[in-house]
Amino acid sequence: MDRAGLPQVPWSGPRSGRDGVRAFFATLHEYLQPEEFTVTHIVVDGEQGVILGHLRDTVKASGKPLTTPFAAHLTVVDGQVARYHLFEDTHALHRAVTES
Repeated sequence: MDRAGLPQVPWSGPRSGRDGVRAFFATLHEYLQPEEFTVTHIVVDGEQGVILGHLRDTVKASGKPLTTPFAAHLTVVDGQVARYHLFEDTHALHRAVTES
């Protein structure tokens, strides 16, 4: 079952399955306009992988920028992403979606 995260950040929170992934990206793109997504490092160890980089988006409702480094931890099984966990600067995200 999908659960929402913060009300101001409706794309946050845990998701599962293909429908959860679709809902995540659909909701994310309702609220943010992607500007830059840069991968600086990829580390792989068997089924585990970590992607490091930074991103810049614009909050559609306010026009405010969101700039944050990120790390993503993935588990890939039989060529399919079985787990994806994104880590980002949640303070910067909160400021971008809530402050005037």
